[in-house]
Amino acid sequence: MKITSKMISDLVNKRQSRNVNHFHNLQDRMYIGRCIMKASDDQAGTTKTFSYRSRISEIEQYRANIVEGSRWLASVDAALENIIEIIRQVKEIAVSMANNTYDAAARDSMADQVRSLFRQMLQAGNLQQNSRYLFSGLMTRTEPFAASSRGVVYNGDQGQVQYEIETATRISINIPGSDIFTRAFRILGEDSDLRAGIDGNTQLADLNSGRGVDLSPGSFIITDQNLGNSVTVTIPPGTASIESMMAGINSQLAAAGIDNLTVRLGDQRNNLRLAAADKPQVSLSTPLANLNYGHGIGSEPYEIRIHSADYSTDLTVDLSAASTIGDVINEINATLVDAGIDRVTAGLNAALSGIDIEDTNIASLNLQVSEISNDSLTGAALHILGNISPLLSGQDLNPRPDFSVEEVAPGNTTAADIGLLGNFHYDLVGNDLDPQITPLTPLALINNGSGCQLDKIMISQGSSSLTVDPGTTGIATIGDLMNIINSCGLPIQASINENHKGLQVESTVIGRTLLIEDSGTSDTAYNLGIEGSPDVLGNLIFLVDAIRNNDKKPIGKVIASLDSSINHILNERASMQAKMIRLHTAESRLMDYSLELTKLLSETEGEDLSELAADLASHEHIFSAALNSAARIIQPSLMDFIR
Repeated sequence: MKITSKMISDLVNKRQSRNVNHFHNLQDRMYIGRCIMKASDDQAGTTKTFSYRSRISEIEQYRANIVEGSRWLASVDAALENIIEIIRQVKEIAVSMANNTYDAAARDSMADQVRSLFRQMLQAGNLQQNSRYLFSGLMTRTEPFAASSRGVVYNGDQGQVQYEIETATRISINIPGSDIFTRAFRILGEDSDLRAGIDGNTQLADLNSGRGVDLSPGSFIITDQNLGNSVTVTIPPGTASIESMMAGINSQLAAAGIDNLTVRLGDQRNNLRLAAADKPQVSLSTPLANLNYGHGIGSEPYEIRIHSADYSTDLTVDLSAASTIGDVINEINATLVDAGIDRVTAGLNAALSGIDIEDTNIASLNLQVSEISNDSLTGAALHILGNISPLLSGQDLNPRPDFSVEEVAPGNTTAADIGLLGNFHYDLVGNDLDPQITPLTPLALINNGSGCQLDKIMISQGSSSLTVDPGTTGIATIGDLMNIINSCGLPIQASINENHKGLQVESTVIGRTLLIEDSGTSDTAYNLGIEGSPDVLGNLIFLVDAIRNNDKKPIGKVIASLDSSINHILNERASMQAKMIRLHTAESRLMDYSLELTKLLSETEGEDLSELAADLASHEHIFSAALNSAARIIQPSLMDFIR
C-alpha cells in the first residue's frame, strides 16, 4: 500500500494531540494536587474515593447532630437543676409549716411564696431553645403547660426527640414534660388504712389482711383450769362468717360443760373476746391462787391448826407447798393419818364448791380447825374454820374463772388467726383481726366500727373541677363510695389499695394534675386517706390552700411527695448527664474516624508532587521534540498555499 503524505500527516497529528492531552492532564494534576481527575483515570481508586467521601459526609452530619443534641441536653439539665431548687424551697416552707405555728399574716406570706414558686415552675416547664419548647415531646412548637386556678394541663405529647449519632444508633435528648411536672409520684390513698372493724357478717376469708383463718384442721383447745376440763373446738370447713363461727364455738363449749364461757365480738370492734363468768364449782386441780375471786388463801405462813378443845390433840397442817385444792386436802389427810387419827377426812363437798372435813367415828373426836395464829388468814380463806362434829362444811371457795386457749399441735394457727390465744381469767381480749377492705365492707365498720362522717369533697383535674358528695343517701358500703367517685365524670379511678386496707384514687390519663380536697369544714377526704395531690404542680396548689387554712394534717404527705419528685428529677438529670458523656465520647470517636478517612482519601487520590514535576518536565521536553519532528516531517505543499 502506498503511504501518502496525508496519511503521515494524520498520524503525526493524532499522536501530537494525544501528547497535548496527556501534557494538559499532567498540568491539571500538578495544579490541583490530585491524581484522579475523572473516573476513568483510576476506576478502583474512584470507587474508594466515593466511599471515603460519603462516609466523611455522614460523619459530619453525625457530628452536627451531636452538637445540636448536646446543646439541647445542656438546656434540659439546666432547667432540671432549676426545678430541683424550686422544689427544695417549697419543701423548706412545708417543713416549717408542719413544725411551727404562724399567725394569719405569716401564713398568707408563706402561701404567696409558694404561689410564686409555682409560677416559676411553670416558666421552667415552658422554657424554649431556638423557638422550640424543651418539654413538649415531639410537639416542640406547642407550649407544653397551661394553668388554671385549680390545676395544670400538659399540651405536649410523649414523643422522644432523637438524633442519629452513629450508624443505626439514635439517642433521645428530651424529657416529655408530663414525666416531670404532672407525673404521679404516688397514688392518693395507696398507703391509707381505714381500720376496718368486724361484725357478724365479716367473712373469715377477709381476716388477717386476706390470709383468712386456718381451717385445716381448724381446731384449738380450750381448758378450764379450775375443773380440769378441756374441749377441742373445731371450726368446720366451709364456715364463712364471724357469726357462724362464734355460734359453732359457743355450742361446742356448752356441750363440753364449759357453760360459763362464751365468745363474742370485742369491745374494740376489730376483735373477738372470750368472756368468762363466775362458776362456784372447783376440782382437786383448782389452783389456790384462783380462790376467793383470785385473792388466794392469804399470806404466809400458810398453816392451819387441827386440835381438840383441850389441845390434847394439836396438829399443824403446813400448806406452804400446796398449789391446788387437791394439795390442801391431801396435806390435811396426811397430817391426820400421821398423827394416828382415823376416820377424820377432808374432801370436796357434794356441790363441788368447797372443802368438807368429816369425822365418821362412832364417838366424835370433837376436833376443830382454827388459825395457826391471830395474824393468819389461811383457814378463813379456805372457809374451813370451826368444829368437826361430826361434819365441818366448808363454805364456797368462790374461784375466779381460769381458762387457757392453745393450738392443737405445733404449726397450727387457728387460735392465733382468730386472735384468741393464751391464758386468762374473766376476759381474753383478742388481737386485731385486721380484716381487709372489700367493696361490700360497710362504711359503718371503718375506724374500728365508729364509721366516718361523709361530706363533700372537691376533685380537680387539669382545668376541670367538681364537687362530689359521698354523704348522699344510699351510700352504705365501700363499693358505693367507689362508684360515686368513678361516676363523677372525670377520668379518675377509685379502687381498693394494694394492701386492701383503704381506698385509693388515681388518674386514668396523663398530663393533668390531680387534686382532692375537703370542701368547707369537711374532713371526709382526709379521713378516707385520699386528700392531696400525687404530682409536683398539684402539691404546690394544695400546699397554698393548706397554709392559708392552717391545715397541718396533710403536710407530711406533701413533704414525702416532694422528696419523691426530687429523687425522680435527680435520676433524670443523671440520665441526661450520662447521655452528654456518651455524646462527647461519640464525637471524639467520630473525629478520629474522620481524620483516618481523610488520610485514606488523600492517599488514594493525592499526588507525589516531586514525581509529578519530573514527569511533567519530561513530557514537556518530549512534546517540544515532537513538535520539531512534526515540522520537519510535514513539509508545506502547493496545496497548503492554495488553501
